[in-house]
Amino acid sequence: MNRLTSITLTSVVAVTALSGCAAQQQVTQQHRLTGSLSYLSRIALAPNSVAVVTVRDSSVADGAVIGEQRIDLDGQPLPISFTLAVNTQDMNGGAYSLSAVIMEGGQVSWRSAPVGVSAEAGMTELGNLVLRQVSEQGVVTPLPGSEWQVRNLNAWPFLPRPGRA
Repeated sequence: MNRLTSITLTSVVAVTALSGCAAQQQVTQQHRLTGSLSYLSRIALAPNSVAVVTVRDSSVADGAVIGEQRIDLDGQPLPISFTLAVNTQDMNGGAYSLSAVIMEGGQVSWRSAPVGVSAEAGMTELGNLVLRQVSEQGVVTPLPGSEWQVRNLNAWPFLPRPGRA
């Protein structure tokens, strides 16, 4: 009976040790991306707003989504913290970027510029991503409805033809 108990105990210890190694290997194959989202305008979000943080393959047009986190905002104040864990086995070479949007009523109302991220396992603190408001036509310009006049083009003075303003 002692020998059977000893063999059983040895088997349990071996299985536990091996499962611990597998868990350790799985943890090291993830890339954790952390940061926060904010915008500069003092505009309240709709109650049903959702922030979506996405990592995608940016080496090709419309690259595959590698990881995504959805955050129900429900009146949450800015900045909005995020932590996104991406499996590095899904990242095979290529270039990858993280971007974020805030959706109100199913429509994108705020968008960040994409930020390049590494495909290596570990943890990356991205800091604060500043989102810009999106209109129906695209990103809101700082001076909507204003007229622009070209004064130089590629560092060369731009002179209008005589008789044209």
